[in-house]
Formats: sequence, C-alpha cells, structure tokens
Amino acid sequence: MISLLLLLGAALGDITEIAAQRTPGKPLPFFEPDRPAEEVLAKKDGDKYLLSVRINVRRPSVEKFSEETAELTRKEWDSLVDIVSREKLLDWKPDPKDGLVFDWGTAGFRVKADKDNAPTWTTPLKNGDGPELLSKRLASLARQKISGLKLIYMSP
Repeated sequence: MISLLLLLGAALGDITEIAAQRTPGKPLPFFEPDRPAEEVLAKKDGDKYLLSVRINVRRPSVEKFSEETAELTRKEWDSLVDIVSREKLLDWKPDPKDGLVFDWGTAGFRVKADKDNAPTWTTPLKNGDGPELLSKRLASLARQKISGLKLIYMSP
C-alpha cells in the first residue's frame, strides 16, 4: 500500500531543500554581503535529512559567518513537506499589504524540487500565513536541535 506521504512527494516532485530567511530592517554589517542575516535550511541528502542554521551577523560568540548542522528525522522532514504542500508554497507569490512601512527588512523562503520557488519580500503581506508557518516550523526545529547558534530574528 502506498502511503499518503509518498503520493504527496510524487505530486510535489522530489523536494531536496526547504529554507526560510530573515534580515531585519536596521542596517547591519554582514560577514557575507549576499546572504541574509539568518537562515534555517532543511536538506534531503540521499536517505539523510539535515537541518542547518546560518548566521551572517556579529553577535556574542559569532565572529564570522557561521553554520551549524544537525540531523532531522523523517517525520520532521515530512512535517516541512506537508506545510509546503498544504500551503501550496511551490506556486506561492507574495501579495504585499498597502501602505508605507519603515525598517521592516527582508524575509523569504526557498523550496527546491523539480520546480523551485524562492520568493523574498520587503513589506508585510496579505497572504503571508503559509510562509510564516514554514518559517516558524523551521525556527522551532532549529531551537530544538541546534544549541550553538541562536536565532534572534526568526521566532517560532
């Protein structure tokens, strides 16, 4: 019997990466200018699932671009794939709210599969529930599994 998750995986293509990122609106000196301040990345590597936290700004105990990685379980990976599927994030596009916003920063997510989607946005969104759910789940996993690099701008 084929499981529902196998059917979802086939429908979504073979997802290999799921990530979320956040950079605050205030000016910050970055270690690497083309990277966000914080990023949490879940990656499928063969039959292993990995979670990485990447920090690109100075803070206590972070003196250079830093990355720490831990293993994910299949169930944790599947919870991320479920959010991508349910929220239709492979086809999602940002719909900004009207009005002027100061110091909001940049947020975004990335899903790599047969079809990729990697939107970023610089204002609050009318349709931001799906990406926020993904970001919170990734941040929650990061807090559970990676103790050496603390997230400040991404909260579960």
